[in-house]
Amino acid sequence: SYHHVLPNKLLESLSAEVPVIVSDLPDMVAEIAACEAGWVVRHDVDDLVALISGLDSREVAARRDGAVRWSRDHVWGGEAARMIQVYESILGR
Repeated sequence: SYHHVLPNKLLESLSAEVPVIVSDLPDMVAEIAACEAGWVVRHDVDDLVALISGLDSREVAARRDGAVRWSRDHVWGGEAARMIQVYESILGR
């Protein structure tokens, strides 16, 4: 569905510790909100221009810190450990 999307480019950017600007679709908003790893705009060019025009270096640095936190929380080592736990619970180990 177009309403519930989580594009690979979003995940790749966050993995590279780059803050992102996303549309106000629920799954994208939820992904960046927890770590404050970016900004949310309505699907409107004027809102996007206003956001970009109003950015300052402190805010960008803070959102980059959020992207760094996101990246650290989603590295493969952590994901793999959770996946192993799921498989082990399924297999009854």
